[in-house]
Amino acid sequence: MSVFSGIAPKFFKHGYVVFVIPVMVYSLSFGSMVAEGSEISDLASDLVKPILSLSGKHKIAVSQIDRSKSKISAGLSQALVERITNSIQQKIGGSKISLMERARIEDIMKEQEEFQDVEEFSKLLAGMGADIVIFPTVARVDDKTIELSARSVGVSQKLGGKVLSASNPVRIDSPISYTIKVVGVKYGDVFKENYKSSLISGLSKIKGIKITQDASVYSTDFKATSNLEFDITTKETVESKEAKQGQNVLKAFSGAFGSIGGNNPLSGVMGSIAKSTNPDDLKLKIISVTVETKLVNVLDKSIITVEESGEKEVPFTASKSALKSGLKSLVKSILQSSGEKIAARLVGVKVTKNKKAGLLD
Repeated sequence: MSVFSGIAPKFFKHGYVVFVIPVMVYSLSFGSMVAEGSEISDLASDLVKPILSLSGKHKIAVSQIDRSKSKISAGLSQALVERITNSIQQKIGGSKISLMERARIEDIMKEQEEFQDVEEFSKLLAGMGADIVIFPTVARVDDKTIELSARSVGVSQKLGGKVLSASNPVRIDSPISYTIKVVGVKYGDVFKENYKSSLISGLSKIKGIKITQDASVYSTDFKATSNLEFDITTKETVESKEAKQGQNVLKAFSGAFGSIGGNNPLSGVMGSIAKSTNPDDLKLKIISVTVETKLVNVLDKSIITVEESGEKEVPFTASKSALKSGLKSLVKSILQSSGEKIAARLVGVKVTKNKKAGLLD
């Protein structure tokens, strides 16, 4: 469900219309965002009071937050804009000021293939009829706290780019978090849908990571793709080497007894024993898998890459189905490990591993 759905007009006694935008619970709680209602309300008051003193009718639009500068997630950005919008809506009730419909702003956002910067976005809003645009600004104080402020700027011909008001900064508890769209897992040029869930499982192990199906630049921070390769080789074992040496000894004795002449039974016995033991059966098959996972930032196209690899031993005599099963389990394990590792790097935490644990444990 879209965070902008369910918009309904509310009519005030003076005949002006303000669109009431219900705030979804997940938006308010995204990234453990905790802010006193009075703080956002005070911020809205700082912005609205000077605007209410203007003569004539004016339409306000709330701009998106420039995430490339603020270093916050798409989900948190949307949640902040929602809260500011709702607070402003409450402050302008019964006045000559109205809010631009969020449904119209959402339509603009959906049409944008790339994130528009503040100046470009304000031009779009002005073209849609906005007289005043609210520009929220976010700065991350530390890995758990952000600071929010905002200013209102006239964008109509009459108001001519004037800064009409500015708020005092508000601090909000908001740990680092990101939204990821998982594109898929590729082997060669083919996407393998059966393995996508393993990558998602690994990414989701890290707190602060949210998986989304929405690929919009306004709803997604990163896109994830994994590329896998595998190889199956043969490995000599101590047992296979000993069996081969023993076989060579028996063949040598068989040849020696055979050279004596006559129908020597020992030669035949030793030859039969040598043939009955196949050293190859004591070898191992080694399944090797390498996974490269990439996270592409939807805003600046920067890339984070993690490569994980692992091996699994199976008997040389293993059936094709057993070999296939071993390969699948190894691929899923490494995909999960790769996803967890790259998500941990993204949010700046370390992956805890058992001392003796490996990919196959």
